[in-house]
Amino acid sequence: MGDSHERDGSVRMRGSSLVFLAAFPVLGCYIAWAQTPLVSPWDEHAPALSDVAYACPARPPLGYAPTFDRGARLATLATQVTDAADAYRESGSRAAAKCAIGTLTAAAANNVMGESNGPKTLYFVESETLNAAAIAYLKIWPSGLVTPEQAKAVGPWLEMVARRQKAFFDTLVKRSPKLPSGHDHRLFLGGYAVMSAGIAADDRGLYEWGVSAFHEGANAIDKNGMMLWERCSAGNTAKCHLEAAASLVMMAEYGAYNGDGLFEYKHGALHLLVKSAAGGLTDPDKFRVFSDGEAQHLPNRMQAWEIGWAEPYQRRFPDAAIAGLLKDCPSHRFIGWGGAPAD
Repeated sequence: MGDSHERDGSVRMRGSSLVFLAAFPVLGCYIAWAQTPLVSPWDEHAPALSDVAYACPARPPLGYAPTFDRGARLATLATQVTDAADAYRESGSRAAAKCAIGTLTAAAANNVMGESNGPKTLYFVESETLNAAAIAYLKIWPSGLVTPEQAKAVGPWLEMVARRQKAFFDTLVKRSPKLPSGHDHRLFLGGYAVMSAGIAADDRGLYEWGVSAFHEGANAIDKNGMMLWERCSAGNTAKCHLEAAASLVMMAEYGAYNGDGLFEYKHGALHLLVKSAAGGLTDPDKFRVFSDGEAQHLPNRMQAWEIGWAEPYQRRFPDAAIAGLLKDCPSHRFIGWGGAPAD
């Protein structure tokens, strides 16, 4: 874990970001090369602070007492911090920003997700919770309301949980290299969460691990925009492709802000997946064929998890079909993808 240090005003207090890599004598002077701090889409602009009221809900019991359903409690935490962070982004509400950071600080103090002896499925729930927590932190940071003490608590906590996620998926792949859950949409959601936390903590190693997870996903996309590991059972192949597309698109969005051309990786393979996944919302037949004739299960009405992820993609790569799908969905906000898309 990198050492935390303060930076003033507009830059997050995160893990060690300005790491001097080398110094070379040039014309009698020394030039120090420093690593550029990681940035997020929410760093660019922030709403003006306002006195809009926000009713901060009572914080849930955050520990891992065995008498509680840990998955449900983590979902509550993810929902509360995401709701508050999005309310701040929408209105500039001081109360909402303070609610989000207060809840995150309490979670850090209680070491939520710091240890677990639960089933591996709990780690998949933790991926969503970590992502929600890290993105909420990224969203509220530009408010200037995060105190140094809160930053010192939340940043290292996000970093620690991200390292647990990384270790879990690394071990899963090593132990069972042919097990789909080591390579499929759950890995990509884990990579998305680790990248979010890596940016929040300015931990280059975590960020790069997320990039490697993106590469694994992009390498599995075939010329038809289908993915090797996403022949999901019970009629969920179309759903699994959508979830993979969601994570990979938003990881590529992070890459675009940090100088990594992930949208262009492997000759733009991600664009094939986007077209395939989005196309399946109107015509899932090709996913039926890909799944050996198994009928696909998708909601009758367009839901945020299905297409909200495409909003930032549409801004970069306008597409008439995707524009129509976004228009058909009244809300693009989904907790599992970090709430409202980047402004």
